[in-house]
Amino acid sequence: MPDYTYSNIIGVRIVIMEGTAIKFLQKFMPELVGQKVGLSFNRDQHIIYTNEAIRERLGYAKPEQLQFVHPFKLSPEKQPSGELSSTKSMLMMKKAKVLGKFSFPWVHLTADKTLINCQIHLFDVSDLDDKSHSAIDMFAVWQFE
Repeated sequence: MPDYTYSNIIGVRIVIMEGTAIKFLQKFMPELVGQKVGLSFNRDQHIIYTNEAIRERLGYAKPEQLQFVHPFKLSPEKQPSGELSSTKSMLMMKKAKVLGKFSFPWVHLTADKTLINCQIHLFDVSDLDDKSHSAIDMFAVWQFE
């Protein structure tokens, strides 16, 4: 009999998302395949998936701890430029939407409130022909320093 428990359903979903993330990494940034980079998906400006590299670097044990969180909530109030993280994150997402891809430096906060530098590469995937990922509108690659 199939296992329909919550944890098993979430586990299957994570495996599917991980496969899609690797496929996107191969398509958009093949030079990073095999490196330990963070991969995430956003939907409606909220994180819906993070890989283990992100959770490990930010200090979160479970995938669901980062699900449905707006990325600026994982950031200090202000970025080094002095801009509010909430405002700047929205601007970065809008730029990626318009340009298709946008890369920028970002400072995140770990679970214990330590600052961590990162280069973010955002890709608008909402208009790709492959509709198998219709719940995703933004793919991000996180390169931690």
